[in-house]
Amino acid sequence: MDEILNSGPYLVATLAMLTVAYVGVNTANPKLNTVLKAISVWYAFDSIMHLTFELGYTVVTLQGGASKFEGGFFVELWKEYGKADARWAVYDPTILSLELLTAYVAGPLAAVCLYGTLFDKPWRHFAQIVLNVAELYGGWMTFAPEWVNGSPALNTSNPIYLWLYLVFFNGLWVVIPFFLLYESFYAVVDAQKALQKARATSEKKSK
Repeated sequence: MDEILNSGPYLVATLAMLTVAYVGVNTANPKLNTVLKAISVWYAFDSIMHLTFELGYTVVTLQGGASKFEGGFFVELWKEYGKADARWAVYDPTILSLELLTAYVAGPLAAVCLYGTLFDKPWRHFAQIVLNVAELYGGWMTFAPEWVNGSPALNTSNPIYLWLYLVFFNGLWVVIPFFLLYESFYAVVDAQKALQKARATSEKKSK
């Protein structure tokens, strides 16, 4: 029961970010179709998450880690998540290095992808591929070193910590990037086919 209650602020913060993302996307471009709207909401949420939650982690960790502090919204959130993965509550140079890239590069790039999706920019899929390959690589490098060491920092004995914190929340940054890469793959292939067809037509006319 305590674990469920303690996860409350974590879930409320996530819901608040999703609400802001949804309202912002609907306000910016209410005419988007369902798929593009869902992608835009994800990018808005992704950017907010990286630029608040994970940026807060880098600030706290550069000062020694959440476990060394008392009080403060981000401190308490990372202490709570640290119950599932102990590396996030202390100064872990590998996690910090990944989160510096996530907060200061992936966060702004997610905002760029949001803009590109909202307004159908021709460079959108290039930015989308770069971001989502980086997201998947970051996820792999977060957990793979821990797995090959026997997962000493991961608390898999508690269902809340295992299935909500470790599997669900981290799984979002695996499933959704794969879907977005799939979307970009077909968009690039279709664009290349159209370009090849146009070139072939032009060559026939020039003969």
